[in-house]
Formats: sequence, structure tokens, C-alpha cells
Amino acid sequence: MSSDDEKSLTTTLQLRLHASKLPRLGRITKTPPSTFAQVLFVGGPFQKDAPPQEWGSTEIIRKFCHPQWTTVLTTDYEYGTAKYFFVRVMRHHKSHPETPSLIGSALFEIGDILASATHTKVKRLRQGGCLFAQLEFVRQEQQEDSRILQIQMR
Repeated sequence: MSSDDEKSLTTTLQLRLHASKLPRLGRITKTPPSTFAQVLFVGGPFQKDAPPQEWGSTEIIRKFCHPQWTTVLTTDYEYGTAKYFFVRVMRHHKSHPETPSLIGSALFEIGDILASATHTKVKRLRQGGCLFAQLEFVRQEQQEDSRILQIQMR
């Protein structure tokens, strides 16, 4: 197999995350939580011995039950391989920023998301709310020079 054939079997993907209807966790006032997401690559549900690898984290969205994180995570994907990632939605504590608490988590498989019509999958979180994972293909021009910012004004 030549290197051109191998390149055609791989692609670069961007992951975008958002959540909806996250539970209000304030004890007295039921204020919306300040949240962020941590993303880890895992071996899959049947490979318990493989250690997870950190993919990245999103920024903190302050006091909102429907966060749309703007951080975009990029990865290379080889078609036909099972590649799983685990997303943890964490609550950021203003008084204890070093110890976030878990709101919910979900396991996604990249091939499963790409097989859907909208390249989006939704998972329900146990404590309430939903987590959306959307994958987008990175165009070749974006891969070659990602430093160019294009702005279109209307």
C-alpha cells in the first residue's frame, strides 16, 4: 500500500461540544452551574486495561444551563478503526477551582457519530441534561495553514 492510499484512509476531524438542560445545583437558590468539559481518549468499553489519554478541555461557561463551548478539539481518524472518547461535564467551583465536581459523563465512538446524518450524537446525563458531540471534517486548506483568520462582514 502506498502512502497516498494511507492518506486517503485518514482524515482530520474537529469536535464541538454543547449541553442542554443541565441541572441547577445551587443548594438554596438553585443557581445554574459554571461548567466545562474534559475529553479523554479511551480504549473502548471492552478494553479496560488501556489507560485514558487526555484529548483536551473546554473553557468554563459561567452560570448557564445550556453551555455551548467554543473550544474545538482536533484529531486524526483512520476510517474503519474504533476510536472512543469519554466526555466529563464538570462543575467549576469558584471557591475551590482545583477540585471540580462531576455533573455527568458520556462515552462516544467517532465512527458512530460520522455514520449519523448530521455527524452529531446526543447522550443523556444521569443527573439530568443532555450532552451533544458534533464532528466536522477539516478541509485541506485549513490543515495546511490554520493561522489564517477569515472574516466576512455583511
